[in-house]
Amino acid sequence: MAIRTSCGTANIKFQFRRGTSSQWTASNPTLALGEPGFELDTNGLKIGDGITPWRFEGYAGNPAFVSVKDFGAVGDGLSKPLSNYFLTLPAARSYFPAATSLDNELDWAAFSKAIQSNRTIFVPAGTYQFGANILFIQGSNIKIHGTGQTSLITTSVLPNSPVGGIIQLGNCTNVVFEDIGFSSTAVYGSLTVDNFYGLVWSQDRTLQQILFQRCYFTAPTANTNGIKIINQSTQIAENIECIDCVFQNLGRMGVEFQNHNDDTQLARYRGFKSERCLYKNIGLIANGMAISLSGICLLYTSPSPRDRQKS
Repeated sequence: MAIRTSCGTANIKFQFRRGTSSQWTASNPTLALGEPGFELDTNGLKIGDGITPWRFEGYAGNPAFVSVKDFGAVGDGLSKPLSNYFLTLPAARSYFPAATSLDNELDWAAFSKAIQSNRTIFVPAGTYQFGANILFIQGSNIKIHGTGQTSLITTSVLPNSPVGGIIQLGNCTNVVFEDIGFSSTAVYGSLTVDNFYGLVWSQDRTLQQILFQRCYFTAPTANTNGIKIINQSTQIAENIECIDCVFQNLGRMGVEFQNHNDDTQLARYRGFKSERCLYKNIGLIANGMAISLSGICLLYTSPSPRDRQKS
C-alpha cells in the first residue's frame, strides 16, 4: 500500500497479528479494542475488545456452528477450576454467566456458554472434564456433535441422588446429540457416587424429538444409568431415539424410563426407539437391564435380538 508523506511516497505493508490456534491459546493475549488476531491454521479471526483474553473471545462473524473451544474449553481431561483463571466469582461470571463457584470446571463453563449461542455446537476430539458440574440444556433446535468416542465428556464425581450426572435436560424440543461419548470414572461406595439417575437425565419435563446418534455411554464403577427419563407428573417424553449407540460397562441400566405414578392412564412416554444399539456389560453394580420402562408407554420400538444386552 502506497502512502504519501511529506517526504514523498512510502510503501507500507499491513499484516494482522497472527499465529496458529495453539500458539494463540498458549499465549492467551488480550487484544486491544478493535485489534484483529488471525489463526493461520483455521482461518479464524477474532477482534479484540480490550478486556477479554483470547481464549474467551468469540470469533468474528456469525458462523453456522461454533466449537466449544471458541468459548475456552480445553479438552485435555485434566481438572481446570475457574480459580486457575479468575480471582473472584464476579470476574468469572463476567465471562461465564452460569458459573456458581470458582470450583466450577472450565470445560463445563465453556459448554454452558456455548449452549447459549443458539448455534450448532461442535465438540472437537478430546476429553472434557466437568467435575461435579451438571450441564443444563433447555430449549429448541439444539445440536451438539463431535467426532465419536474421541469427543468424550467425563466426570470423576457423581453427586448424591436425587441429582447427578453429566447432562440434565429441561423442557426440550428437537435436540440432537451426535458422535459424543459420556463417561464417569466415579467409584461406587463413596458418599458422592451412589447415583441412580443417569449420565444424561431428565425429571418431569416435556421432551420432544430427542436424538442420540452414534453416542457412547460408560460408567463401570458408578451406580448410574446411561440415560434416565423420569416423568411422574403431567409432562410427556415423546420420540426419544437412540440410533447406533453403545451402552457398555455401566453400573446400572442402559436406558431407563421411570413412571411409578399410576394414578392416571396417561401415557407419559411415547415413541421411544432403540435401533442398532449395543447393550453390553450392563448392570455391573445393580439392576442390569438394557432397557427398562415402567408405567404406560405408547409406540415403543424394542431393539432387535442382535441389539439386546450381551453380557
